[in-house]
Amino acid sequence: MVSQVPIVEKLVWRCREALLSRPAASQAALGEPVTVAGLFRTASGIGQSARACADGLETAGIPVHRVDLSAAFGQVDLPPDDRLLDRAPPGGTLIVHFNAPEIERALFLLENWRGSGRRVIGMWVWEMTVTPSDWQPATRWLSEIWVPSRFSFDALRPLTDKPMKIVPYFIAAPAQVPEAAPDSTFTVISLGDGNSSFARKNLTAAVRAFQKARFDGPSELILKTRNLKQSPTFRKELETTSQRDPRIRILDGSLSYADVMDLISSVDVLLSLHRAEGFGLTLAEAMLRSKPVIATGWSGNTDFMDEHCAVPVPYRLVPVDDSFGVYRAMPGALWAEPDETFAARAMTDLAADPAKLTALGEAARARIAPLTTGMPYRRALENRAAD
Repeated sequence: MVSQVPIVEKLVWRCREALLSRPAASQAALGEPVTVAGLFRTASGIGQSARACADGLETAGIPVHRVDLSAAFGQVDLPPDDRLLDRAPPGGTLIVHFNAPEIERALFLLENWRGSGRRVIGMWVWEMTVTPSDWQPATRWLSEIWVPSRFSFDALRPLTDKPMKIVPYFIAAPAQVPEAAPDSTFTVISLGDGNSSFARKNLTAAVRAFQKARFDGPSELILKTRNLKQSPTFRKELETTSQRDPRIRILDGSLSYADVMDLISSVDVLLSLHRAEGFGLTLAEAMLRSKPVIATGWSGNTDFMDEHCAVPVPYRLVPVDDSFGVYRAMPGALWAEPDETFAARAMTDLAADPAKLTALGEAARARIAPLTTGMPYRRALENRAAD
């Protein structure tokens, strides 16, 4: 997601550069403090990125300090958490979950002053084939960069010769996946956040594919959205569609992570006809809960999704055209246009074959299970090779 920052504010940040510390060399800091900073109280993908990193490191046996910058960035929409700190302890390793446009401001708020000598890791994610040129200067504040997928790695690698590692997100293993209540209704869910561009999430394609599917019994499509109010025209379009088709239900607003996972656990299939994903966190979370995923077979989700554990949807690559304005023009940038008819047939087939639905869900869970250990974070932190 690209942030639009006022010019005056950018000038202020330039003045702060004199205070900021250059990062220490990228080396293991065993036994020293590890701080994870990000939007812990924000119900967004980048907020979950910070929460997943802290949880994953702790699961792998690395204690962490959690520093929340949600209030400073005006993005508080989750309840308080007693584990969160306002300030980072000195020294050690600092893992910052902000992309390039926000990294300098975040480091200033974290008081990463000159002489602090910390190893600073930026956890970045990018969803396009081309990276904005103005991202490159931000790499000077980092010792190294972590990305969650090969797709993001390939997009960001040209920016810098600093160490860059692929560190897939930690997916917390549910203590117990609640069983869906017996119901003859075949339920599909698609999710999208306006801050991440509804054009990229492509919910309208999900609606069209669902309406093309042919179900023998009752069916329902849940559109779980966030920040729909930012796009009034799109909101009206979705509401009009749902009024005309009573099978479509819109749930807009921020929910706790647990509530979102419970919602996903209650459906039969997750449908994601995205045009691009840096990783596809919600897809992996659904798969861990034994939910078959029908999703565009391109970009970050292909690291963990293939025809053996999901239903990849064929696509064609087209120039990026974001009518929601989240992604500005980038010459040569491409994203996917998925085959809606194929997705419709996939939903029809799974609804008609409960045994196949169950088998695919079990294969999905097995594929994601290795991400529940947190070890990718530990290996990256200790500069060890992946298994």
